[in-house]
Amino acid sequence: MSLRATTVTVTYRSKSTIEGALLPLESMAHSGVAECVVVDNSSDDATADVVEAKFPWVHLVRGEENVGFARACNHGARLGAAPMILFLNPDASIDEKNLGILCDFMEEHPRAAVVSPAQCGDAGELQQSRQFPTPFRILRAATLGTRGSVVITPGDAPRQVEWVCGAVWLVRREAFEELGGFDSSFFMYFEETDFCLRAHKSGWETWVCGLSLARHSGAASADLCGKRVVNRCITKYFYESRFYYLLKHYGRVQAAMAEIGEIVILTLRAATEVVFRRERRNFIGQRLKSPVLKVPAGAGVHDDVGAESPRILKATRKVDSDA
Repeated sequence: MSLRATTVTVTYRSKSTIEGALLPLESMAHSGVAECVVVDNSSDDATADVVEAKFPWVHLVRGEENVGFARACNHGARLGAAPMILFLNPDASIDEKNLGILCDFMEEHPRAAVVSPAQCGDAGELQQSRQFPTPFRILRAATLGTRGSVVITPGDAPRQVEWVCGAVWLVRREAFEELGGFDSSFFMYFEETDFCLRAHKSGWETWVCGLSLARHSGAASADLCGKRVVNRCITKYFYESRFYYLLKHYGRVQAAMAEIGEIVILTLRAATEVVFRRERRNFIGQRLKSPVLKVPAGAGVHDDVGAESPRILKATRKVDSDA
């Protein structure tokens, strides 16, 4: 069978979930439908050892430091040759039938840069597609709550969206390389949002396809890290990446106005809750403990997908898919 997809999974303290992600890929690797890459970001829980011992058909990259999700994805993508790249979180999984549906869709829609399946969580929760974050939408969300999200229901016909979470993402290699891959200034979060926005501006499309179904537990690394989280995202990385995204696409004035305006609105909401003795949800306390007007370390240095990444490699192991 012909090679259809390179699967790229970035791990960090993923020992408890990585087997579930890789097991459904084994038959595809042996049949030649997929080639599988795991880039481990210097986990301290023996994640890479588990991959090496139990999945000898995987191309394993052991990072010498945690270089972040976006940069590790770029490196993993460079190691494959398939026309499609499946970015697969270590707490997610997809089988051959459902990956095949996504590949067929991409072949039938030549301007599609990204397609994501319906995703079901452990408690039955479903993935949502979202609108691009803008300064106005961030202020609206602080005032009224999140708007503009649409649930991807299993069985739904394919439809175009603005962006969708990158936990299970099939990307056309041509588009990925044309756009320079992920912007590695995003250590974690917003790299897929930024990619979809850049793709949109370049005439590419982002789709969701409910005819394909994947599993995604969600936020496994964040849950294990012991750091402060918001909406199951690590607050430090979430707010730094969001501010960099705003700076990049809307400029310094609008980015700063969005951050400061959000704090003002949340402060007013907190005061209202006190005055009217409503349930206190402490949105402002959580926000003030998180980065404000800060970007990720090293932001602005783009790690192009076609470039080398000398810092990421400690050791690699590539084996024949017949192993």
